[in-house]
Amino acid sequence: MYRVETGKQGGGDSLRRWTPILVLVLLHGAAIGQTIGFYAMAPVLRDKPYIAERTRRIVWMEGKDKWSNEDLRSVLMRDSAGRLREQIDAKAQGADGAGRMATVRVLDPVTMLQTDLDVAAKTYTKFPIPPEVKNYRPSPVLDCTKLVAKQKVRGTMGPLRYEELGTSTMLGVSAIGCRVTRREDAPGKSSVTEIWSSAELGITLSSVTRYEDGREEWDKVLNLRVEEPDAALFQVPADYADALAPPKRANFNPNLDLLAEFGSIEWHDGTATLIAGGSNPMEVVAETVEQCLGVPVSSERPFQMFPGDLLDVTDPKFVAQHPEPDRRVFASKPAKVQVDFATNPDGSATDVEAVLKAVAAQVNTQQPYEFTVEKVMRPKFMMFAIVPTATHDEQGAVIRPVPYMETTVALRAQKAAISDLANQMTPQMSAKTGYKFNCCQVFVTGIPWGVGTIEYGPVEKPAREVLADLMAADGRAQSYMAACEARNREFCFVNVRSVPKPTRRGVCSIPGFDPGK
Repeated sequence: MYRVETGKQGGGDSLRRWTPILVLVLLHGAAIGQTIGFYAMAPVLRDKPYIAERTRRIVWMEGKDKWSNEDLRSVLMRDSAGRLREQIDAKAQGADGAGRMATVRVLDPVTMLQTDLDVAAKTYTKFPIPPEVKNYRPSPVLDCTKLVAKQKVRGTMGPLRYEELGTSTMLGVSAIGCRVTRREDAPGKSSVTEIWSSAELGITLSSVTRYEDGREEWDKVLNLRVEEPDAALFQVPADYADALAPPKRANFNPNLDLLAEFGSIEWHDGTATLIAGGSNPMEVVAETVEQCLGVPVSSERPFQMFPGDLLDVTDPKFVAQHPEPDRRVFASKPAKVQVDFATNPDGSATDVEAVLKAVAAQVNTQQPYEFTVEKVMRPKFMMFAIVPTATHDEQGAVIRPVPYMETTVALRAQKAAISDLANQMTPQMSAKTGYKFNCCQVFVTGIPWGVGTIEYGPVEKPAREVLADLMAADGRAQSYMAACEARNREFCFVNVRSVPKPTRRGVCSIPGFDPGK
């Protein structure tokens, strides 16, 4: 959806998409694995409250005789009802462009609801905890007594060897120790992990893994208080807004009524019809194909510079207070497409690429831009990308600038979080294009993307190809949306997103945008 609201920076309004239903669907799907991981880290126990300040550190070799480390600080707590809360501290953006926003997650086994707080935006997302979590039981990997007994029965150690370390007192509570030795064939990959956990509280107090090549990973509770946390910490702050709530219309600019956004696919006997429209129809088509057919389609918005191609959709009340022309908000004049295509027995399109090219051909005749369709392939990853190839400059002349996702970026060889690697692209994109980019906010608010660590680089290639590498490595995100606001160099973004389970029957529609709401 779109809404126009007064901006606090850049002297203008901000044009943004809102798709609450799609957001909820994607949130629920992505939450399953993350929530189960959270419960495994701190299983739900009643009448066992605590507050634990934790630090997770990764140490790796960045070059010859050069070691680097990264710390992730968080506070984990549980109240007497069994509610869990974890807050991860923000990390300031460094010279490499990497940074992290503060996040908060609350899991409530009483109401079976999960709440994610976006601290920077002061919004929250609330949805049911997946049923898989309700019946989940943590792995007994730390029950050394049973594991050691099994080893003796088998008469062989295998790739994993468990040793009991006895008991000790840590942070004022009794702790049980276990050593896990892992043998790997690859050089430097074998490791030894020592884990100390509190059986009473059901949490790990210390976990240190040391690899043969010198790398280290450790997760330690630095401060533990066995006391009841403040009940207010498990509630949504009063000044936070629901991220999934559709915005109320405050802008009554008549041009906004022209920007109705819609997308759907209707199946017939052996065929289907795609209908879509809006100010940025290629983005709507990408979302519709993903939602309804389950095919990853990335979209890139063209540079929108010429006033004759655009509609002024600024809130009239804002204009009355701020008449300066450079503080206006614009959107492309809308287009509508309709494509019939053949389907397979399961409802999938026989040729998705042909469908996208047919859509691009229709849009190219209605809007002053030109689009092509690219196919990006990796061994276990594939997506289509809708790429803008022509637009108008500020005087109305046809130009063919390099699409911003084809901007060449260079990343040094390093081991880092996938999201940090993605964040290293955008300063280079900004410097080369003159547009200020941010990457890679997740398309679904509140879901972390790219938390896994990989070894990557050195590379020097287009941003689209780098992002495809990172999405393939992450395994959850399958496409992206890249866009700059019309006539605005200060707000450009690249959002990654996953592809939901397709419908492929009857009528499938995306939420769209009704300017009357």
